[in-house]
Parts: sequence; C-alpha cells; structure tokens
Amino acid sequence: HYPPLFPLLIAAVSACGVAPQQAAQGINILLLAGSILLAGGVTYRAGGGSAGAAVVAGAMLLASPTTFRLHAEAVTEPLFVFLTLASLGALAEYLDRRRWALLACAAALAGLAWMARYVGVALVATGAIALLLRPGAPLRRRLAEAVGFAAAAAAPMAGWVLRNRLLAGTATHRPIAFHPIP
Repeated sequence: HYPPLFPLLIAAVSACGVAPQQAAQGINILLLAGSILLAGGVTYRAGGGSAGAAVVAGAMLLASPTTFRLHAEAVTEPLFVFLTLASLGALAEYLDRRRWALLACAAALAGLAWMARYVGVALVATGAIALLLRPGAPLRRRLAEAVGFAAAAAAPMAGWVLRNRLLAGTATHRPIAFHPIP
C-alpha cells in the first residue's frame, strides 16, 4: 500500500537488534541532520559561496516547527525531503560539470525518493525536463540525457511495481478511481 523504502530502512536497522520505533527515530534524527547540511550546501553553492546564506538556510530548516514535527513521527517525508535535496543538488552539479557519474547519482537519488513517496515521480519528471530545457547542448544529447535520467530513476519503482503485481496481483494496492466534487 505504501512505497517500500522507509519500511525497508526500519526493517534493516531493526535486524541489528534495534526496536522498530527506535529505528525510525534514529533514522529520522540522521535525516534531519542530513537535510540541514544539504540545505546549507545547496544554498552555499547557489549563493555563490556565501557561508552566511548557507548557515541561514540550515538554521531556518532547523527552526521550523513543521520540520521537527515530521522528524518526530515515523513518516516518509523526512526521507523524501533528504533524497529530493540530494538529487537536485547532484543534478545541479551535473549541469555545471557534465560528469556522467553526477547524472547517474542524481537519477539514483530521484529513484530512491520515488521509492520513499509515490509523489517522487514529480522529481523524476522535473529532472528530465530540466535536462531537456538546458541551453548549450544539441537536442539529441539533451534528449538522451533526459531519457537516460528518467529510465534510471524509474527502474527501482518499475521493479517494485512488477514484484507487487506478481505477488499480490496489484501494483500499488491503490485503485484508480474518479472522485467528482459532490
């Protein structure tokens, strides 16, 4: 019914003898620290190397009551936010440096974000569109980058959906339905 990444992380930590509730708490504490560092790092990079802007960005995330509430619950948002920030940061680096390893990293992180929350498909689409619209490269190259990014990012979810379909007869246990406004 839910995407698998967060429950799999909890199960992996629990396999080491940690209670599931403590595993979720520990994961979310690490994700909070990671998200603060990523927000600061992305801001530092986008702000032309401004350490002050990076500190302010990290402090704003740290001071947010919503951030603390989400990281205090066993929900998938902290993992999704962390993976989204990491993917967008890697994609921005790729757009500057044009190293295939950065593009592969961005796609892998986007795929993991999708495995954390189904809405992660929007991150995959955003990355592909950003690659298509970037100036300075021939259309064929931009198209190849966008398709490669989307295919690599979609691979983990495609595998998960196929697994579900084979084992349970349904891809996500979420029926497609039209719900008109009453």
